[in-house]
Amino acid sequence: MLINIYPPMISTHPDQVFPNWRRPSVAFLARLRVACLLPVIAASFLVAQGLAAGTYYIDFVGGSDASAGTNKSTPWKRCPGMSGFSGTYIHQAGDHFIFKGGVTWLGLGIAIANNGAVGNPDYYGVDQTWFTGGSWARPKFDYAYNTGTGINLGSQGYVTFDNIEMCHVSSNQSQGTGLIVGYAPVHLTVKNCYLHGWRTTAAKDDAHGGIIFTQQIFAGNETNIIDNCEIENLENLTNGLCVRAMGTIRNSHIHHNSSAILFCVDFDHNEIDHIGNPTSFDPTAHENGVYLDPQAMNQTVGYIRNSKFHDMDIGANMAYPNPRFATIHIYNNLFYGTQSGQLAINIDPYDYGANATSGAVYCYNNTFVNYFNNEPAIHSASRGWPSGPRLAKLVCQNNHVIGTGAFVTDASSNSATAGSLTGDHNLIQTPAVASGQGYNSGNLWRPTSQGDATVGTGVIVPNNLFTTDMLGVLRIGTWDIGAYQYNGVTPTPTPAPTSTPATTPTPTVAPSPTASPSPVPSPTPSPSPLGLSFGSTAGMITAPFIVNSDNTISQSLQTVDPTQGGRAVYNFNVPSAGDYAVSANVDAPTEGNNSVFFNIDAEPVSPTMIWDISMTTGLEQRIASWRGDGTDVASQFDPKIFSLSQGVHQLIIVGREAGTRIQQIVIQKVPAPPLNLRPSG
Repeated sequence: MLINIYPPMISTHPDQVFPNWRRPSVAFLARLRVACLLPVIAASFLVAQGLAAGTYYIDFVGGSDASAGTNKSTPWKRCPGMSGFSGTYIHQAGDHFIFKGGVTWLGLGIAIANNGAVGNPDYYGVDQTWFTGGSWARPKFDYAYNTGTGINLGSQGYVTFDNIEMCHVSSNQSQGTGLIVGYAPVHLTVKNCYLHGWRTTAAKDDAHGGIIFTQQIFAGNETNIIDNCEIENLENLTNGLCVRAMGTIRNSHIHHNSSAILFCVDFDHNEIDHIGNPTSFDPTAHENGVYLDPQAMNQTVGYIRNSKFHDMDIGANMAYPNPRFATIHIYNNLFYGTQSGQLAINIDPYDYGANATSGAVYCYNNTFVNYFNNEPAIHSASRGWPSGPRLAKLVCQNNHVIGTGAFVTDASSNSATAGSLTGDHNLIQTPAVASGQGYNSGNLWRPTSQGDATVGTGVIVPNNLFTTDMLGVLRIGTWDIGAYQYNGVTPTPTPAPTSTPATTPTPTVAPSPTASPSPVPSPTPSPSPLGLSFGSTAGMITAPFIVNSDNTISQSLQTVDPTQGGRAVYNFNVPSAGDYAVSANVDAPTEGNNSVFFNIDAEPVSPTMIWDISMTTGLEQRIASWRGDGTDVASQFDPKIFSLSQGVHQLIIVGREAGTRIQQIVIQKVPAPPLNLRPSG
């Protein structure tokens, strides 16, 4: 409900209200309208999401638990749940705990005792304007190799950790400890974090180390996300796991340990390397690259996609799918460098004694550079069928295999390795032939010209499983073979990867090459008009936008051309004509992840219809603006006001920068400016 906050009207004649020298300017009235609009929109969000949460600041060097903790000048020393915290605190779902950049908390574990809420997670993270030293650096939780767990979640849910360095934990048992540990949490997000350094004094090696969930079969495990993180154990190398039982791992770099991933559901847009060499100190331990078993995570579909696998050795496979009673899609991946004897993809149908023919694996548009001669790219393991289990179905299409004596797969129909096999539109090349056509390590085996052998020789993958290549280039018309779709752009040479990471890793979402323009279809209306407040997932969402488990939408690549971005289309009903503004709960964490395109009743265009969002800490409310003739830090139309007639209209949001997340959207009527104001003085 709109509240009349204006004073009584004194006169209807403007000269009696304001003399010429006091008459308000257009800019003044616009600012007044925004001032009136802000509390109304804020109230809308409070109704939608409950009471406002608190923000608390923590500085181990300059803080005190006896302080209020509610501003930067009176921070706490520790956060609630941290060892030794003695402050006064009452939890509210959605509370934010802001740790001062560049400060280290040494040897202090955290026990998370509270849940956040749907759309309102508790946030443990940063404000990049608050730091010590000459420039911002992540706050560091250094556990000083104390025995035990760094952060213990138990089964708490709706929690986000953002832009924190966590390191140096030690275990005296083979499993159940790590930098972040939980039993059965849900809706956990770990983003923009750097996790490293774990070791054990146990005689056996198993599930301890980085992010470790001791349960994997529980409702909601697929809602847990690792996003844009770096996880490695270069300091110790030969023990534990980087990750156990996370639902989604995306946009991350996982490297340098004896074993990497044990159980996940979706491995997307990652780089994984230097796993398995050296091996675990325990010769009985089983090393893994990415072991994906949907059934073990209470799911029936899994994905390994859009990722780079390289330089993995000894006992560690690269991609290790177990499709028992499930379907696994493996597409748009690049495999190269050293490999173990388990090769690039090792399909294992082991089903824990059921001895069934089950599961399907679909391998589309992967690029393999085989390490061994006379070996397949895709190995399907025999488990002794008919007395043991076997894979029911394997489909291999559009794969590019480079190697001496190479072949696509060693599986065959109606055999111990597969019930059925479909294999077509694959390309096999020797290294010499591939290099002669420009496929080489310098460009990561991408096509360089329209006439290359992979270009235009593939088949369209059914059911719209995916529509882009691993770099986000649209696959339109005739598809190419391999992980890349040629778009007329000669790839820039890529430096060979180094075996040692940078001293101070700071993962960022790197912009992907921009796809060539293609026509955008007319907006598809949502099934029925929405009201004036709705979730971002309520419209028609198209790639490369994805729907995240926290009910936000985002895309993982940068698209500076609005014809190439993800599209979200919402039909909404306006009950009465007037001026309206758009606001949303958004997550815009950095200057590289804080913009989208948007418009009402027409496609947005660049650059005038860019919404440059002021940076947020987690999900925060922002009113939409248009850049117009302004800049990315000074929009011309702020806010952007739309004059809408009564009836149905269409909001169109198009992705621009990677990692910008949108959640709840409100179309809010703007109060009309006052016709008369009482002059002061």
